[in-house]
Amino acid sequence: MHDSHVFEEWLEPSNRCRSVWADSAYRSQETLDNLQKLGYREHIQRKGSRRRQLTNWDQRGNRTRSKVRSRVEFSLDIQANILNIKRERRFYNHEKVVV
Repeated sequence: MHDSHVFEEWLEPSNRCRSVWADSAYRSQETLDNLQKLGYREHIQRKGSRRRQLTNWDQRGNRTRSKVRSRVEFSLDIQANILNIKRERRFYNHEKVVV
C-alpha cells in the first residue's frame, strides 16, 4: 500500500505551519478536499499525462515546489545523519517503517 492512502495520518495537528508540501503521488481531489477542511494550504505537485500536458505555468510551479521540497529534505537528512537518527519514510500495511 502506498503511503498516499494514509496521507492524513502523517499530518501533525500541533504544527503551527499550515502548509503541506508533497509530490504528485499525493494529489487527488479527496486529498485536496481533506486538506482544505483541516485548514492546510497545499503545495502539491501538479500531474500531467500524455493526453493533458502541463501548462508552462504548472511546470514553473512544479519546479518551484521541487526546489523548496528538496532543500527541506536535504537539510533534514543532514540533521538526521549528524544526530544518527533514522527518518520514517513509508507506510507498509499501515505500519511506519524506519529507513
